[in-house]
Amino acid sequence: MTKFKGITVGLLFAAILSACGGGGGGGGSVSIALQPLAIDTSNAMQVTAAVLDASTFVVDVGDPGGPITGAVVEQNSAEVDLAQVVRTHLDLFSVLGNQTAAVQVTGVVIPATEKLCLVSGTVTISGEIADDTLKNLTPGDNLKAVFKNCDDGDGLVLNGTMAVVVVSSMGVIDLDPNSDNLFIPPYNYTFDATLTNLAIKETVSGSTFTANGGMTLQEDSNDGVFINSEFSGTSLKVITPDTTDTLTNYQILSTLDHGNSDAYTTDGKGTLSSTQLGGIVDFLTTTPFTGIGTDFPDTGQMDITGATVVGGTGPSNVTVFAENSTCVRLLVDPNGDGVTSDIVTTWESLPTGIPVDCPI
Repeated sequence: MTKFKGITVGLLFAAILSACGGGGGGGGSVSIALQPLAIDTSNAMQVTAAVLDASTFVVDVGDPGGPITGAVVEQNSAEVDLAQVVRTHLDLFSVLGNQTAAVQVTGVVIPATEKLCLVSGTVTISGEIADDTLKNLTPGDNLKAVFKNCDDGDGLVLNGTMAVVVVSSMGVIDLDPNSDNLFIPPYNYTFDATLTNLAIKETVSGSTFTANGGMTLQEDSNDGVFINSEFSGTSLKVITPDTTDTLTNYQILSTLDHGNSDAYTTDGKGTLSSTQLGGIVDFLTTTPFTGIGTDFPDTGQMDITGATVVGGTGPSNVTVFAENSTCVRLLVDPNGDGVTSDIVTTWESLPTGIPVDCPI
């Protein structure tokens, strides 16, 4: 399934961290009551990496091999872009529309129908498309997909459930399941997606990621070249081989310009609870990150805040500056008093916690 294969731009920088452990204990199965995390120079790099990593579960910067994702060799781990998984399977609306046409009914619930995945496994789809022409989605149209060892040859095997409801939609849909895009530009759509025990196995690494929660996906484009995207939600929990991460009250804004060397911008905020870090932090992009193609961002700023320590005058925090597409600067304030320590290192080194000399 190939719909939307060219539209993933989002908050942060996929490959920089999908591998390494962070500054805390705990794997994906640990269930503990987490508290705000004290940020200092000993964990600031891992905290930054974890925030960027968790954000990529919502949306990756670029397709696999696209912006950011192809910039760094992953270290024995995998990454999953949930927004792209949802997008890719929006083409099931095309299947649903064709099925509706085949039985010559519209505006009614289509009963569950099993469909073979391209390589192996099945997906059972059901839902409703109200438009008599089958070319437009309207608010309330919905799709439910139940995956059973579904392998479409894209490096992922899916189990679990994804439910999608159309919030708003402007644009004609392409009913050809083999086409590259669900919508024909110009388009503007908003979908609500709910993931229930959606287990995604990355075939190369063998790692499995399990997602529960929701996201709202909004995207618009006049020409299919310059694309605006927004991803938001109140809670999204992802269990990985290394951690259980929960994003709450998150919002990610992004643009991608296919006509300008895949120039991108990203801007986001939210709260991350991470068993790997052993705590909770808030993040806010204060200056949008910008970059080109497969490079890391060369401009942008993010504030990450944690716990207020005993004797501190405010929340501990780290400010992340993109110095260029190779180097990143962290200003670490463990006491919230404005007195900071400076860490300059490479993007790739963030998950290791060990700074690497990076002249700027």
